[in-house]
Amino acid sequence: MKVTSLIEEWQTALEIEIAHLRKRESTGIYIEEGRCLRKDESTFIYWFTLGYSASLPEGSNISFKTGGRLLPGVVISSEERECIIEFEQFIGDPVSGGQLFHEPWELLEKLIERLDEAKERHGKASRISDLMFPSERTFHHTAAVKNTLHEAYLRSKHNPVTYLWGPPGTGKTFTLARVAAYHYSEGKRVLLLSHSNAAVDVLIEEMRHFLFEHDRWKSGEVIRYGINRKSYQDEVTDLSVTQLLEQQDPKLALEKDKVETYRRKLKKKLSKSFSHYDSERLSQLEIHYQKLKEQLKRREGGLVDDARVIGTTLSKAAIDPLIYAEEFDLVIVDEASMAYVPQVGFAASLGKKIIICGDFKQLPPIAGSFHPSVSKWLKEDVFHLSQVADSVEMGKEHPQLLLLPEQRRMHPSISAFTNHFIYHSKVGDHPDAAKMREGILSREPFPREGSILLSLQEGSEWGETERGSRWNVLSSLISVKLVMRALDDGIRSIGIVTPYRAQARWYNLLIQELIEPLYQREKPTIYSATVHGFQGSENDMIIFDAVDGTAHEKAGSLFTRSGSERLINVAVTRARGKFILVANDEFMKRSTNPLQPIHQLINFLQTTGFVRSGSDLMESEISSIKKLKWYSVQDQKRILNDLHACKEEIIVNVNSISDIPSEIMSALKDAESRIVVKILCKQYTDEKYHIKTEKSTTNVPFLSMDRKVLWFNCFLTGEHHRYPYQIRMFSRRIHQQFFKLIQKTP
Repeated sequence: MKVTSLIEEWQTALEIEIAHLRKRESTGIYIEEGRCLRKDESTFIYWFTLGYSASLPEGSNISFKTGGRLLPGVVISSEERECIIEFEQFIGDPVSGGQLFHEPWELLEKLIERLDEAKERHGKASRISDLMFPSERTFHHTAAVKNTLHEAYLRSKHNPVTYLWGPPGTGKTFTLARVAAYHYSEGKRVLLLSHSNAAVDVLIEEMRHFLFEHDRWKSGEVIRYGINRKSYQDEVTDLSVTQLLEQQDPKLALEKDKVETYRRKLKKKLSKSFSHYDSERLSQLEIHYQKLKEQLKRREGGLVDDARVIGTTLSKAAIDPLIYAEEFDLVIVDEASMAYVPQVGFAASLGKKIIICGDFKQLPPIAGSFHPSVSKWLKEDVFHLSQVADSVEMGKEHPQLLLLPEQRRMHPSISAFTNHFIYHSKVGDHPDAAKMREGILSREPFPREGSILLSLQEGSEWGETERGSRWNVLSSLISVKLVMRALDDGIRSIGIVTPYRAQARWYNLLIQELIEPLYQREKPTIYSATVHGFQGSENDMIIFDAVDGTAHEKAGSLFTRSGSERLINVAVTRARGKFILVANDEFMKRSTNPLQPIHQLINFLQTTGFVRSGSDLMESEISSIKKLKWYSVQDQKRILNDLHACKEEIIVNVNSISDIPSEIMSALKDAESRIVVKILCKQYTDEKYHIKTEKSTTNVPFLSMDRKVLWFNCFLTGEHHRYPYQIRMFSRRIHQQFFKLIQKTP
């Protein structure tokens, strides 16, 4: 195939994906509340609190959906769970709900433009051809190779394209940073790229560390361009463009710091008590803040022109002429297996030589359209589409592929699974891997154990599906308790992985409400995301909540479809010292065949790992806090106290009214005379109390009181085995989100 025809196929796939994004109905980002900060003749500035943390690019276009209307707006600023948006019309004040939509198809349109430019220039097109049709011949001196790092450097110096295969923990960042440093030291200009800001931050900071240790660091020659999400170490003061600009103009930097501090204080004050004076002040401050940032931004061009090494994202490179109009001696693309192939092709067009680094055994890129062209070019990685990976799967070694063969990240009790089932013994453990992770292994939960199966048979009948995304209350609450045990014993880096977005969002709310307030001094790193959100990261402890259970009838397609080994691989290999699978293992094995990876993982944990039943967790292991308390299922006194103290509303949800214990039913009847009592159930079989019921829409049995207290597992469960503890949650935010989830359940 001619390279121009190949590029045109890429552009067609991108155009189809753009069309899909434009017409797709997205769930958007839910708004908890919003206030109008400023009203002018044609400008209305709103401050929103979001349902979860989100990153909206400043200056990007959004749509706000409320009351059946879809209103356009522009992002002024966005930080974690807060954003400030400018609209052309008044949308009310206060705003009690709605959804923000941001679809980044503009980035794909810019990529199409860059590919047009590549078609028109023979040199750029030739580089794309070298990438996609790699030669069977290499030009580096194999006899001179000293070690894997040296070979990576020699390959990148003498070959147009180097494919570097870096399984988890094998030193990708270490290798790339040093290869880049060697080229930089030889006077070459280097561009470091990745699909994510996080990957760029880690790589360029590692390069800075290496150069600094070898007395080769020169301020301003190696820079991080674009938004950096990572907090650098204290001694790193001259790496990002922002840091360098602030050093050039300390007065402007000091003014910006003062504004940022006052801005934070105003936002905190407004979140507690809204006032029109403070809202107007914040609006004026926001405009001043944007002007300060614009002054700094105008000076960026000079820094980028002077730099010898630039680190930025693939998206930034495609939209910014300071990058795409330049030519580099070497381009390095990290985490390339998660990038669209047209993005990698564009990156190749920018450099005389290119290193493609990634792991084709991990997750491929994501696209929304099911069109064959999109599936071919936007849902598979560059290793497979260049047929480099095919050689490996046929038992051969492609001449342009270099494997990093030794992992240091995981304790061997964890890596044993992936080394055998995913990498087929091509990857081994560093001799010190076990010793390096001993400190994590020895801590709670489950001291001295690295690979754990928490078998949770109970509560999986509560499983729900929200817009196709599954979630489960009980597995999440048990996982939260495991996290708290780990934090109490000194583990400070924890990730909760789940295949489903709805469960990940629910987890992050639980973390914000139940965990973060208790461990503010320790400042642990703890978060939840889908498996895709964890690729490229690592944590001391990983909990993998499979979510699926009897209510879902069969295992989700994420576990059963072709390529599911990539999902399992990423979930397992994020863990340094502890990996805990929380799953209804009997259901999962019954719903999958023995050759499917989740089945193999459960077998591995059952035979070589440590297995514990969720119902066997001792009461001492499930300590209570004010917002989350655990009681024996025999103890109804606590529930009855809450029912008697209720002042406004009680909502009960059960499968059958006969599941409600008689003492609780009597308390509900008594409460009917003074407050609202609603009983929701799937089937009505009671003839004793003659109480009015409504149709239930959820499998989750619960008691809701005054829109702030939730009780779970306080009813009989029929033929299902009952978890031995009742759970009481006290949080308006959790209550509100729980009801949003069950109301959207089909």
